[in-house]
Amino acid sequence: MTRKMAHRYQIFIWLIVFAVMVIPILQLKPVLAADATLLHQFDFNGDLTDSLGTDSILTVHPNTATSGFGDGEWWWTAVGSPGGGLILDTADLVDPNSYSLGFRIEFNEVGPSWRKIVSFKGSGDDNGLYFYGSNLQFYPFGSNTAITYSPNTFYDFIFTRGTDNVIRVYIVESDGTVTKVYEVNDPSDATVPIQVDGNYRFMLFMDDTATSGEWTSGGTVRSIRLWNGVIDEDSVGDALSDVTTGIAVDITQNAATLQGSVNPYGLETAVYFEYGLTESYGTEVAADQSPITAQTDVTKTISDLDANTTYHFRVKAVNSGGTIYGSDQTFTTAQPVILPVPVTGVGLDLTVLNLQSGGDSGNL
Repeated sequence: MTRKMAHRYQIFIWLIVFAVMVIPILQLKPVLAADATLLHQFDFNGDLTDSLGTDSILTVHPNTATSGFGDGEWWWTAVGSPGGGLILDTADLVDPNSYSLGFRIEFNEVGPSWRKIVSFKGSGDDNGLYFYGSNLQFYPFGSNTAITYSPNTFYDFIFTRGTDNVIRVYIVESDGTVTKVYEVNDPSDATVPIQVDGNYRFMLFMDDTATSGEWTSGGTVRSIRLWNGVIDEDSVGDALSDVTTGIAVDITQNAATLQGSVNPYGLETAVYFEYGLTESYGTEVAADQSPITAQTDVTKTISDLDANTTYHFRVKAVNSGGTIYGSDQTFTTAQPVILPVPVTGVGLDLTVLNLQSGGDSGNL
């Protein structure tokens, strides 16, 4: 073999190395990120203040019969129309045509009649999102039967509206399942919030005055968040979560370090990583920092993995309040690679190094 042929052979080998080592790294799923800026975060730790310290105003609707605080939650009851709930006023929304609203709630009733969840145009407008017959009704955009909802069960609602007038509603269930239940156009601006005294207003969990019986007798809310802009769809699963799955780093042929973040708000919490070949996972390991009681970045290095294999993983947090999961992430382990050393002489004399096994070198 001539020197030119040997040189071409080396180039070919290095292209293979790039394909099997570099490309999988470039294709790793990135950290979940939102195309939006978090404005307000209400965590209900004994009061209605914004955890971000802004000037937003969250008030209890005057028709609320009774209300109070539990462990990171606010509950209410109502005995007459239009029910009870909360009113969110904000002066910080940059563009009322582009925002994201999320809340984690349970209702005493999800049917059989209409039970209003959120109003955008004030107390006199009948438009909005409702429970109806254990399904959802987004009036005037129609019904959705993808999920059958249960009373006294928490669900995360993530609502987004973009400058293209497209609105999307996602539901995140307690096991982390994300379902997009609406994607419709709103040319009439039915979901652009009304402005009251210079603030944009969202009315949460009570009925409007256009009807008289579309309210729930009570419920509980554990989180309300509002963003400027539209949350990326890949970020929906973690949008309201205090349990976030990060990315895997230091990936080799048979090992990787998993990352995440958990805020247990003072509760002693056991933190785990679940991982496996599918979203069923199958293996669970405790994070190195577990148990925790405060906001903590958590990690765990796992080994004995197969080379050139895609793995799924997520964070799991367990405390007296229950179990919460982060969203699913993936990584791909590296391939075993055969690297040549420079060729000397006219003939082909390649020394081969097996990086996976660490075996002895040999001559071809």
